[in-house]
Amino acid sequence: MAVKRRMFAMKNLMKLQMNIFVNRFLAFNMNWKRFQNKRNALNVIRLCQSSLREVFRSYFLTSRFHRRHAIKFHRVLAEGKYDMENFQNTWNDGKRDIIDETIKKLDSSNKMNLMN
Repeated sequence: MAVKRRMFAMKNLMKLQMNIFVNRFLAFNMNWKRFQNKRNALNVIRLCQSSLREVFRSYFLTSRFHRRHAIKFHRVLAEGKYDMENFQNTWNDGKRDIIDETIKKLDSSNKMNLMN
């Protein structure tokens, strides 16, 4: 009788250990996928920022005031997934009003962020 109880307890313990292992593995896998998604999103932002570097280069080399505003504007454009190719296509298609509206909207949101 005691052997049966011991065997039953060992089976339950093994099941419990397996469940704990599976749960930890699934949690690790979910965290890894979140990390990969975040890393991919940051890579897209980095690529957008590097494509816009030529536009903002002169602002980065001027006074601290202009550099601070250029960095924020540069970051906001990249987070919005705007890159140099999008702007060139829009400019060449004759849709310059869209660029003006986008810049005004981003500039107004940037001013709101500076106030906070």
